[in-house]
Parts: sequence; structure tokens; C-alpha cells
Amino acid sequence: MAARAMNNTVRAATAEAFEVPTAAVSVSMQQDEAPLHVRVTTALPDKALASGTDLVTVLTTKRAALQPRLTHLLGAEVGTLDLTVASIYHPHEKEVTPTQRNRVE
Repeated sequence: MAARAMNNTVRAATAEAFEVPTAAVSVSMQQDEAPLHVRVTTALPDKALASGTDLVTVLTTKRAALQPRLTHLLGAEVGTLDLTVASIYHPHEKEVTPTQRNRVE
């Protein structure tokens, strides 16, 4: 599988697992030797922490589910999956365009 296709596959699977848009996910991967080393930076939906669950538990649970799924989708063993949360995603907030923002100000 080509590097770009692998990155897109990881991005889509991560976005689905975290329930965030694919634009909120970035991927880097070391593919020169097996097993693969995958680094993912993603947003975390605000509802993930609303139940009182701590961040470490959320990430551990997501990693445990995502790593074997990526191995299956990529057809290559994902030995390491590093997850980094870069922001909180608020899906219920309407995006405000610059034009709309100017009207409010």
C-alpha cells in the first residue's frame, strides 16, 4: 500500500474512532521496517470527558481498539501507536465564518 493511502486510511479510521472530522487528525508513520510506528495527533470530542472519565483512560481505551483495527486495515502490523490530543472538538458549535464574525462585532 502506498504511503499516502496508508496515511489516509489511518486518518479516516482515527477520525471514526474519535468521532471527529478527518481534518482534525494528522498522521505520521515510520514505514521503513516492520512493525509500523504510527503517530497520530487528533482532537478529542468534548463528550469524551463529559462523563468524568480521565484523559489517560480515554486514550488507553481508544488505542486498544484502534491499533488492531489499523493492523487489519493496513495489512501490516502496527507495533506502536502514539496518540496525542491537540485540541477539544465541540461538534455542537456552529462554525462562524469571518463574514459572520464581522457582523457580530
